[in-house]
Amino acid sequence: MASTGKFDLHTEALPFDQALAHNGKCFSFGDYAKSIAVRGVYKMVDRFIRCMLTPVGTHPSDVDYGTTLAGSFTGNIDSTTLFALTSESVNAVVTKMRAYDSEYGLPDDERLGTVQIDDIVVDSTGPGAIIYLTVINVEGTRVSIALPDLISGGSGG
Repeated sequence: MASTGKFDLHTEALPFDQALAHNGKCFSFGDYAKSIAVRGVYKMVDRFIRCMLTPVGTHPSDVDYGTTLAGSFTGNIDSTTLFALTSESVNAVVTKMRAYDSEYGLPDDERLGTVQIDDIVVDSTGPGAIIYLTVINVEGTRVSIALPDLISGGSGG
């Protein structure tokens, strides 16, 4: 079913070296000649990633927006601790997004159903990890993503 929702601008996580060069800003509109408009499941996925990678307390108008996950990529972290932080953060974002989706009556393809943690790969040689997730809307459309670690410059997608 085609989305009846409004378009949003597509954002992408910046590689670590670019984030440092831009005063710690983690997102861009991508390396495209023009900005890309998204709606439907990809709009929902963009919203999910932005919330997961925003440190809680840093949003200028919503101090509860974001998660503690982004702050965990500051050094070596073991996989058990990272899994617990990821699980806690996923649950927090799911709760926030479902409340928002209900309040604003988003179409089903833009409404978050659930998120599953597929794998967490911790870099044994230094700080960093990549978190593999599947984001599922209420229609059942699944999108696999990899959250970048923002330390060693891992890339999501």
